[in-house]
Amino acid sequence: MRPKTLLVLLVLVAGLGSFIWFFERDLPGSDERAQLEKRVLAVEAEEITELIIERAGAVARLSRPPATDDDADDGEDPSRVARSWRLLEPHDARADGGNADRLVEALATLEKVRTLDDFDPRAVGLDAPRATVTVRADGSESTLKVGAEIPASSNMVVQTGAGTFVVADSIWAMVSTEPGDWRSRELFPLHRGAVEKLELLAAGEPLTLAQRDETFWLEAPFEDLADSERLDQLLDSMFGVEVAAFLDQPELGDEEMGLAPPAATLTATFTGREQPVVLELGAAAAAGAEERYARIDGQTVRIGNDLDEAIAGEPADWQATSWTSLEVFEIDSFRAVDGDGELLLERAGADWSRAGVKIGYSPVSDFLYALTGVAAERVLPRDEARALGADLERPDLELTLKGSQAEESLALYDAEGLALAGRADRGYLLALSAGTVDDLRLKLQAVRDEEPLADEDEKQEG
Repeated sequence: MRPKTLLVLLVLVAGLGSFIWFFERDLPGSDERAQLEKRVLAVEAEEITELIIERAGAVARLSRPPATDDDADDGEDPSRVARSWRLLEPHDARADGGNADRLVEALATLEKVRTLDDFDPRAVGLDAPRATVTVRADGSESTLKVGAEIPASSNMVVQTGAGTFVVADSIWAMVSTEPGDWRSRELFPLHRGAVEKLELLAAGEPLTLAQRDETFWLEAPFEDLADSERLDQLLDSMFGVEVAAFLDQPELGDEEMGLAPPAATLTATFTGREQPVVLELGAAAAAGAEERYARIDGQTVRIGNDLDEAIAGEPADWQATSWTSLEVFEIDSFRAVDGDGELLLERAGADWSRAGVKIGYSPVSDFLYALTGVAAERVLPRDEARALGADLERPDLELTLKGSQAEESLALYDAEGLALAGRADRGYLLALSAGTVDDLRLKLQAVRDEEPLADEDEKQEG
């Protein structure tokens, strides 16, 4: 064979191999094909966008948006709007996503125990199926008819357009769920980290809390930093309380349930969700009851009293009483200026550097823990502080705290013996006890007095 002809044949063989590899590289192997052939429905769980379950004359229809490329990696981003399930029939409401996901996974992985070729439909319950499940996915549609249980076994009969099969009956518990029970019992969707704004209307003035750079601030009836502990209590209650009962046909009217008008209204706005979630709180379900009436997403329900304490109080109760929002581990450096001069410290590994010289960790840590633990006895506006004699242009102590993600400027003022702590981005000041201020000053002085650490050469000589 001529060399040229051999070369042409080699090129053709290589091209054919590449062609086969390109078009068959994603095809399942023999083991995978065998596994796929066992499946009753030729569909993947993530492809399913709609389920219609018909049983005993009732219908439950669940739907979710199709998958997109953005859904490939769910991650841990709490602000991301998931492919959330919604119940469309017999009620229009958020669906229990966990239960819906378990059902679609069970349907997609349902396997044949054996195939029935010759059978009497009446004998296997297919003349009048116990339930029919319609599965829609990416333009395709499959129908699963659920027949009778197989006596003395944990199997049952099902039928699709592809044939009649015996399968495990574990899926029946999900298929037989009452239509109304597909509703989510969680009051609020998504995650607490996705909350952008909270509006509370109760007895008294309306209250608005909004997130700015991962920190919540009061926006109404006045502007100030929100108390993080109080906010955590509210968020814990919001995402912890569940629906105790759906009242599709309430025996009482709205006035009797305390919903006309509601005793309180909580409106939550979420990142990535156009419509806010509105929760209306009504009266106690009965005298001394641990449940109260409420309305969420247009549904009348009964819920626990978990939110009562979290939403109680006046707007002033929501003001932060802490001087700084930073934690000790978040502070990489700080600068202090007072009558004794300027003090600058920066982290140096496990120790701290003071004006370029390393000092021990302990006194700096003691000061920072005291600083981050400061709690006000009361909060007052700057105008009131001036009226008390505070010179807000000449602080007694200035502190600048820096971290990788944030920077804060703090100041301490004296007003006729009253110690007032301020923060550059707040319009309010904190009244501190004399003991708190004395402790801070002592710990700051200890940082100034701390002896430098011996360097490595001195240690070796010693």
